[in-house]
Amino acid sequence: MASSLDDMEAYELLQIELDRSLQRFLPTLNDPSNKAQLQHFLNSWIEYICFVRHLWVWEDIEKEDTNKAFVDWYKNMMDELPSVSYVKDFQTFFKTT
Repeated sequence: MASSLDDMEAYELLQIELDRSLQRFLPTLNDPSNKAQLQHFLNSWIEYICFVRHLWVWEDIEKEDTNKAFVDWYKNMMDELPSVSYVKDFQTFFKTT
């Protein structure tokens, strides 16, 4: 990681903003029974976007191909896959806050 904000890559700065937004998004979810799983899923999405793909351009992040590639990547790590609609919901939340 960079030693200062000036040294940070764009995807590292995006990761900070996404993490902050995720903390505001999680309390808005209606299903508290699987919040931990959803938090892991969305944290994994942030990791994939920022540190696997090094993306920071929002149009590239929202592409259907990017979401499909994330789902394939996530399936290789985990047995269960929450609904991908949560990624889209979080993307919408992030853009509007």
